[in-house]
Amino acid sequence: MSARRAYELIEFWIATPWPLTRPEVQERAAQLGWVVERNALMNPVDGLTQPAVLTGVLPDGTFGSLGFRVTDVVRDGGTQGAEFLDDQFALMVREGVERWGTPRFKRGRAQTAEWHLLDGARVVARRSNTSVVLEYTTPQQSAELHRRGE
Repeated sequence: MSARRAYELIEFWIATPWPLTRPEVQERAAQLGWVVERNALMNPVDGLTQPAVLTGVLPDGTFGSLGFRVTDVVRDGGTQGAEFLDDQFALMVREGVERWGTPRFKRGRAQTAEWHLLDGARVVARRSNTSVVLEYTTPQQSAELHRRGE
C-alpha cells in the first residue's frame, strides 16, 4: 500500500465524528470497501495477504482504535525483508511528517513513530519484525491512555 493511500485511510478516520459504536464503525468502513467477515473488520480493497483491521473497543462499547497493515507480512527474517520493512516504515514516517510534523519515536519490540493530533487523537506508524502497521486512536481512547500515563 502506498503511503499516500495509507494516510488517506487515516484521514478518513480522523474526519469521523467520534465516539462511534461497532455497527457505526462498520457502516462507515463500508464506504472504504471494508467488510465484516466472521465478526472481524477486513480491508480486501488494498490486496494485502492479511487484510484484517485490528480494532480496540473501550469499556463503554465505543471504538478506541483501528489499525491496519500497510505491508504484507514478511516471513523472511533476512536482510532483504528487514530492508523492505525499514523502507516502508520510512515512507510512512515521511508522509506523517508532511501532515503533522515531527513524531515522537520509540524503540522496543517494535519501532514506532507517534503523532498527537490537535483533537486529542493519536496516529502511530509501527514497524515490527514482520510488517508495518498504521493505527488511529480516537480522542476518547487517547485520553484514557494519557490518564494511565501511556
